[in-house]
Amino acid sequence: MKFSGTHVVNNYLLTEAETTKYQWDRQKVIDRFDSCVTVFELLPNVVRLGFYSYWPDIVLTDRELRNNRKRINKLTAQPDAIDRAVETLTWIQQDNLTVGERKLIWLRGHRVGWKGVAREFGVGMRTCQRWYAVALDKIIEELTCKRVEVR
Repeated sequence: MKFSGTHVVNNYLLTEAETTKYQWDRQKVIDRFDSCVTVFELLPNVVRLGFYSYWPDIVLTDRELRNNRKRINKLTAQPDAIDRAVETLTWIQQDNLTVGERKLIWLRGHRVGWKGVAREFGVGMRTCQRWYAVALDKIIEELTCKRVEVR
């Protein structure tokens, strides 16, 4: 709906410039959750304090080091990607989402297939897909209401 230079998006009146700036859709939200999971996979593992191994350190010879080149150095996440991931995590903590919807969004973020999600909830795949669409719509409505910019 358009009124003299404004648009109505999810029952909120936005100007022309704000329309593209705050225009969220399901695919953008899904991409943000996918990137959030990817960023947290790139972060280093947590070191438990107080853990100590009494076994001696293994010292590899030069020959063993040459043969051990199969290891791939793990890339680290960029600071702005970490900020976006933390912001994305706050979306899950909204009051209008149920615990089941949060779990469903998180499972899909971890790339669990619809069959696995349906098995987890004990319902059909199509029902899970409808619940997922409703949960994403709730997040989109909240983001539009709070006027969170698309980055």
